[in-house]
Amino acid sequence: MAELRAAAALGHGRAMHEIAVAYQFGQHGVVKNIAEALEWYKRAAAAGNLDGMHFLAVHLYRGVPEAGVAVDRDEAMRLMRKAAEGGLVGAMFGLGVWLREANENDPEQIVWFTRAAEDGNKDAMFALGACYANGDGVGKNAETAVMWYTEAAELGNKDAMVNLGWRYANGDGVEQSAETAVKWYTKAAELGNKDAMVNLGVRFDNGDGVEQSAETAVKWYTKAAELCNTTAMVNLGLCLENGRGVEKSAETAVKWYKKAAELGDATAMVNLGLCFDNGDGVEKSAETAVGWYTKAAELGNANAMSNLGVCFESGNGVEKSVETAVKWFTKAAELGNTIAMVNLGVSFANGKGVEMSDETAVKWLTKAAELDNTDAMVNLGWRYANGDGVEKSAETAVTWYAKAAELGNTDAMVNLGWHYANGDGVEKSAETAVKRYTKAAELGATSAMVSLGVCYANGDGVEKSAETAVKWYKKAAELGDATAMNNLGECLENGRGVEKNAETAVKWYTKAAELGSAHSIFCVAVCHANGVGLQQCIRRAIDFALRAAALEDDDAKQWCEAGVREKDQPFLSHLALGFMSRDHDVAAARNLIEAADATELWRRAPLLAFDGDSFPPDCIADTLRLCVEVKDGRWLASQQFAARLQQPRPPPCSGEERQWFERVAELAGGAAARDEDAAMLEKAEPLLARDREVPLELYEAVKRV
Repeated sequence: MAELRAAAALGHGRAMHEIAVAYQFGQHGVVKNIAEALEWYKRAAAAGNLDGMHFLAVHLYRGVPEAGVAVDRDEAMRLMRKAAEGGLVGAMFGLGVWLREANENDPEQIVWFTRAAEDGNKDAMFALGACYANGDGVGKNAETAVMWYTEAAELGNKDAMVNLGWRYANGDGVEQSAETAVKWYTKAAELGNKDAMVNLGVRFDNGDGVEQSAETAVKWYTKAAELCNTTAMVNLGLCLENGRGVEKSAETAVKWYKKAAELGDATAMVNLGLCFDNGDGVEKSAETAVGWYTKAAELGNANAMSNLGVCFESGNGVEKSVETAVKWFTKAAELGNTIAMVNLGVSFANGKGVEMSDETAVKWLTKAAELDNTDAMVNLGWRYANGDGVEKSAETAVTWYAKAAELGNTDAMVNLGWHYANGDGVEKSAETAVKRYTKAAELGATSAMVSLGVCYANGDGVEKSAETAVKWYKKAAELGDATAMNNLGECLENGRGVEKNAETAVKWYTKAAELGSAHSIFCVAVCHANGVGLQQCIRRAIDFALRAAALEDDDAKQWCEAGVREKDQPFLSHLALGFMSRDHDVAAARNLIEAADATELWRRAPLLAFDGDSFPPDCIADTLRLCVEVKDGRWLASQQFAARLQQPRPPPCSGEERQWFERVAELAGGAAARDEDAAMLEKAEPLLARDREVPLELYEAVKRV
């Protein structure tokens, strides 16, 4: 240090600079002192030392408040330019950077970057590559960009390696080569570049330029995530959520999403919102989901805006507002989110939250379709097929379905199959229809499986095979398709393509009925009526038939109408009760009672009260009163019956009645019949019809016998 001071005293600028560096970093036995360092940098600069000018310029450009040095950009720029003009490579690069910061299109930056690059400065080479890549201050030239990136990368510039990898991956300025891209990403990643690690992870994830390995992808994502790269955190979260390359753990996925979200990553916020929305790895909370969607939306994330629109549309986690939903759909759509475009199109088509406009609906759907959104294509296809908001054109419908089908949309494949099967907008071809159905079915579309099953059942476009039809019906049924369940039930009931099994048929009918299939509900009704696969029960048959008819099943309607036309007494009796029970439709019940034998209805009603899932007692009592009002005179008996239904405990019966009741109970329990039982049982009807109270147990015993 003494020698440096001596040289400085003789006016040696280099010595002055070395002393300044010693004070700045606390070297050569001196205590760190920024103010003292700046004084020596000033002396070195005044003595003509280029490094002194460079260092002083940097401090003046940023300012050093702790040393009392204010920002002075003009002086900083003067000193940096002087050092650069004096041939200092670092100053040349620094000057180029400052010129770029002031105006990214300033052509002078190219001059200084080029001079520094030609003198071997790798950072200047990278900067030149960026300028040529973006056309900043010079004409855009991808090839020249690649040249400079390559030179910088070969000298160890990690950012250049990453950019070079991207260029090879996309064939921009160089022949596309996924393998070369991986080579450069690997070099940069091994030097600690987080972006390179993420890109390398993506390559292993997709098997692009390297053998696919989800495990290796996770390794690179983890390394980058631990270095606080939020994109890596999001990708790692996705792997954990789906169990790709790592043991599935929604909870750990949430941890990474949350970490990235708290660091401001909008994509992580959206993913975290989805986890709260669905209760994946965290307690379900629609309100918390909306909170994260909102934060991401405020950062300009279009996916978050689209999700917010869905929440407002359905009132999920927020007060329902279709107008607010449309607002968010619009914002997201204008940012290019195709899902939002589809939702916005549907909103305009239905006039939800906005004035109805078929023209605007089609505009947004078309825009989304042109951006390869297959749902939009299918929607457009349907509109052209049905002339909804557009001029009807089966040919145009087929065009949109075909585009969506080529992109893997199974709904489009099924619809396209239908058009080929029916020759609508395209030359009829059952064989082509089968091909479309088969492809969609192999991708898991249950509606395609059903259509394919029908083709095999009828021999349309394929060799007829009831067995193959059953195979497809069963596959779709096991995936929850109600139509497939119904078709499978019919095959089992009739022994078509499978061994006849009425009980299993009823099981499938019932499953489909529980999913709301009107025709399956009617099939259950028919099984009850005929005692197929279960015990015959006309009341339940009529009950199921009424349900199916209410759901507009034509077969059920015809069945009910036939029963009325033929004046089937049990049918009319049950139907009257059904109308009173389901809709309390007095007028409909009155019409049926007028057509029926009112005494038959009066006699049957009490037993129905104990028939499993019976009609409600108040319904039966009301029906009996209506029956008396229309054409029966036993008003007192119906009143007494209604009163009995309301009593929690039955009144005592006479000794004769008790003896009769006990014997009936024995018979119900399986005891051997005696000769006198027939006579005793003949007393059942008069006993039940007497105008007096009878224990409820009596009705139950009679019903069992």
